[in-house]
Amino acid sequence: KAARRRDDPPRRRAAIVLVLHFPPARPASRWALFPFICQAADPKGLIRLPAPGEARAAEHVSEDIFRRVVHGTADEAVLSALFGLDHTRSDATEELRSELSSLRAKQLHGAASTGEKRRLAELQRVLPLTPAGAVESALEDVKALLGTKPRAKSPRRAR
Repeated sequence: KAARRRDDPPRRRAAIVLVLHFPPARPASRWALFPFICQAADPKGLIRLPAPGEARAAEHVSEDIFRRVVHGTADEAVLSALFGLDHTRSDATEELRSELSSLRAKQLHGAASTGEKRRLAELQRVLPLTPAGAVESALEDVKALLGTKPRAKSPRRAR
């Protein structure tokens, strides 16, 4: 079983407690804990279930995916094939971030109208900017400046 460490973040500790104290068949009460619960998995303890309508049997995840989920970050776990997500933000937020990048590019070129400048300020107030988000946002700005469309995000390969 997973050992509890003092330096584990609170959500990870909560996930470990759930894994240790409740039978594996019980569903977790909060979706937000799933990546942390998975990080506390035993070998061969991660099973990928088919999505609704998917003609696929339930199966143990590969060793590569297991390592990525158990030893990676929560975002890496969520972006793995186990969860099947392309990004960690909602589609609506991705659209707003794309609009923000386009407006920033116009502003940097000096071509933003007054209305576009207002919209840019509104989007900057609405969208949170974390350190990781600042780096991602800067990369999106460069793509917008160069006139390239951002590619669909694909999960990073396990190391």
